[in-house]
Amino acid sequence: MAATTWWRGALLLASLVLAGCASTHLGSDGREVEGADHPGATGEPATIRHLANQRYTPDDWPEPLSARVRLPRGDSDELRPAALLVHGGGWRNRTPDDMEEIAEALSLRGFVTVNIEHRFAPDYRFPAQLHDLQQAMAWLHANAEAWRVDTDRIVGVGFSSGAHLVSLLALAGSDGPLAAPHGGEHARLAAVVAGGTPTDLLNPPTIHSENRIADSYPSHALCCQSVESDTGVLGVPVDFCEAARGAALRRHPW
Repeated sequence: MAATTWWRGALLLASLVLAGCASTHLGSDGREVEGADHPGATGEPATIRHLANQRYTPDDWPEPLSARVRLPRGDSDELRPAALLVHGGGWRNRTPDDMEEIAEALSLRGFVTVNIEHRFAPDYRFPAQLHDLQQAMAWLHANAEAWRVDTDRIVGVGFSSGAHLVSLLALAGSDGPLAAPHGGEHARLAAVVAGGTPTDLLNPPTIHSENRIADSYPSHALCCQSVESDTGVLGVPVDFCEAARGAALRRHPW
């Protein structure tokens, strides 16, 4: 299958799942889930093995973070695509529970899925959340052989603030201010599916009267609402702010 055909198919599938249009089979209790009507992407039986929550951060990480991993079962030795899933919550709350149905649906289609936690603002400010995703990608690469993951076919799937983070991960590249110190070639994504993405962090919408996004998330999460000195309003270097702003306002090149 040509590379462009593959990632376009992956984008379509994950987009349908984000929109709630895909059939899912829930199994968040750790049991194997049968889905005979959903053949895997590699032609394998659509049976899923749920791993116990795995810590993906090293011992010296500021906060221990875990991932929920699903592995499609099958006898084939063929490498499988993988999806890194990131939940929303304004960079400040919620859990991977929000992405479980999406992870389940992708796993039934033959994807290895890694549904992760990340650190929250305002306790951890930008680029802490991006560093978490970069570390998750390093961990996924480290397990690629055991999980039969094709590292050239890893997609990022996120919703709301999670969509912003996977988009930012894709645009950070392998060098530059957002790649150091935890990025690199291992952090490259083949495609991104971003749902409900906050894309203009300078002019966020005010949609919740009791929790005004415009009053809270830009300064807590990214420091890019205004720049008052050469170190940024929250002590984050301006080049980080500029890179984050550019990532938020650009379309993904794919």
